[in-house]
Amino acid sequence: MWQGAPPQYAAGPVPPGQPPQYPPPPPGQYPQGQYPPVPYPGYPPQQWPQQPTAPSAAQVAATKAAAFSKKHGRTFWDEARLCAQRVIRSDFQTERATDLERQKLASAKHPIVNPMVQDFVSWRRSVLWIAAGLIALYAVIEVLSFRTFVATMRPQLSKMYDQYNANGQVPISRQDFIDQSISQFGRGNAAVIDALEVLLTLSVFVSAVFLVLAARSWKSIRVSRLLSRIGWGVMFVTPFVVYFFPITALMDFKHVADRAMRDQQRTAMGTMFALGVFMTIAPKAIALFPGIIRASIGLKTLVPESASPGWAAAIMAPLYAIFLLTMVSVVNQAQGDVFLILGVICYMIGPMVYLVFAKRMVRPHTAEETSTIVRPLRHLAGGFTLAGTLLVAIFVLRLPQLSFGDALGFLVGVGGNLLLMTVVASDLILALLYQSYRQARAFAGTTLEASLDIKFAALSQVGFTSLIGDVNAQQPSSATAPT
Repeated sequence: MWQGAPPQYAAGPVPPGQPPQYPPPPPGQYPQGQYPPVPYPGYPPQQWPQQPTAPSAAQVAATKAAAFSKKHGRTFWDEARLCAQRVIRSDFQTERATDLERQKLASAKHPIVNPMVQDFVSWRRSVLWIAAGLIALYAVIEVLSFRTFVATMRPQLSKMYDQYNANGQVPISRQDFIDQSISQFGRGNAAVIDALEVLLTLSVFVSAVFLVLAARSWKSIRVSRLLSRIGWGVMFVTPFVVYFFPITALMDFKHVADRAMRDQQRTAMGTMFALGVFMTIAPKAIALFPGIIRASIGLKTLVPESASPGWAAAIMAPLYAIFLLTMVSVVNQAQGDVFLILGVICYMIGPMVYLVFAKRMVRPHTAEETSTIVRPLRHLAGGFTLAGTLLVAIFVLRLPQLSFGDALGFLVGVGGNLLLMTVVASDLILALLYQSYRQARAFAGTTLEASLDIKFAALSQVGFTSLIGDVNAQQPSSATAPT
């Protein structure tokens, strides 16, 4: 009886001239289909059946692409190109939902079968996906470029040490100088700044998650609208709430004995934070007005019969120009640059096109007129906006205080916020248009309409109702001048 492990039996006898039999090697240990080269002198290499190998990265990618294409009817890159085209054009006289999108909308829990509505919902889905991608990228850039306040201040303090020690008059070492400077600022104060930065970065991630959920829920309009609004609220409101109160109010400078030095240090810290606040809030604020204008012009191509979207774009244009002038006047005092000035001028001229040609925009149009009237004006305004974007991008990339990651994050953040604002504003303006339409229908033929006619006739006689100052503007035909 055997003791221990059972014996291992060798292979049986083989015909003369053949190599001994042995089991196949483990997969991947030797070249495919071949045992160790010439394992026995005088015998040819033993050939074995092909061994299974792990799929390559290219095979895995091809499998995933095939699964995506089977599910969505298009490859990933085709879908990305379609989304980018919809974002750039945003013209509902040319944008059309794909056959697969129409099928999904028609078979949704709450079916959508009207082709025009399907086109709008499909466009909205594409913009949400691009906005979610840009904001997620913005969040990743913020994380990768994140540095604690102490780590950010060390290089600046090192330069200060070199300036003070030019003649060898600093009696302490460089490291001691940096440590003492940080201690004077207060490590607790540095922790406050780091906590605020983490909170703002977290809000960007949360916003991106809500946008992804909104894009995935694109067939359920109510759910998608709610999620996109929450995402915008988190992204837009959080930094304004954080920076509404002075950051220095959250800091403690009691460790500075001299009161005058304490106040001076508090003021210096507030000034230093100004640029950081601008870089955080500016992408949200800058995207607010152009997002509304872009949504209004897009809706003008969706419902050209309504004059209200043209009015919204014309009204927002001068407000946007004033906002830009205010912001740039502040930034120019610290970072005056010709690229910034020229970029802002282009940004101002772009939307002002809708105000200059307001008479063409603020009236009902046929579907054919959107191609001959609305679209050329949109291309003209878009050209100025594109030129302004390139010039401002050059300005941001040339800022000495910003790293390339910070500058890239700023530009990506502006783009993501612009698209997000476009979707949210489109939803809101479309709802307002419908409410205005219902009220106008109920208003027609009433005594209130007759009273309003008389008032507008009186105002028109002296030129208050003219867009270009023509005092001979046409009066309402049904008006009766008051006596």
